[in-house]
Amino acid sequence: MTWRPLSKDENPFAESGSDVIAQLAFEAFSEKAYTIVHCEYKAPKIYMNGGWINIWPSTYLWDRDTDDHLRLLHAFNIPIAPEYHQFKNVGDIKRFTLVFPAVPRHWDCFSLKEIAGGHDGFHVYDIQRNTTGVYQVLLR
Repeated sequence: MTWRPLSKDENPFAESGSDVIAQLAFEAFSEKAYTIVHCEYKAPKIYMNGGWINIWPSTYLWDRDTDDHLRLLHAFNIPIAPEYHQFKNVGDIKRFTLVFPAVPRHWDCFSLKEIAGGHDGFHVYDIQRNTTGVYQVLLR
């Protein structure tokens, strides 16, 4: 499959001026070209001001059965390490979107893993594959 921009007739977001995430979500649904993972993280109580958050470029989706990996392509609304977002308060919520290549059809479920260079990275296990290619996860 080769990438090409969608015409206005093919893309319902073209007229509305929606952002890049909406475009990628539409392409993920219509062409299954990408996997979109919408993430939500709540600043924990263990840090006085809530701490900080970022995403490492080594983040990937992983299929336990085949040991196949899909590397992170893009991240929206979250800094890429070593940059970071500093929370102001405990309980603040950060929402961001990660984009990966399309999950293969033979993956029944998969995991989101972040290898975070000496820190505990995010891990979400047993994400059930769906037909849209768009997922919502809560990170802890």
